[in-house]
Amino acid sequence: MVMKPRKMCGWVGSTVTLKEYTFQFNGTKSVVGPNYNASQGQIEVFREGKNKRVAVEKEPIPHQVCL
Repeated sequence: MVMKPRKMCGWVGSTVTLKEYTFQFNGTKSVVGPNYNASQGQIEVFREGKNKRVAVEKEPIPHQVCL
């Protein structure tokens, strides 16, 4: 399934339903990678009584250094 980006603003536990899918926002956490820092959103997706947890990351775009 391909979806257009959409801002989900709300409190922890808030939900958005799109057709047969329900997305529940479960909060954010900071993530440190080998060469980046990011914010990671914790989202749970429900469909037909089943659920799956997913994580969505947004990392800042580093400034490019030209030598």
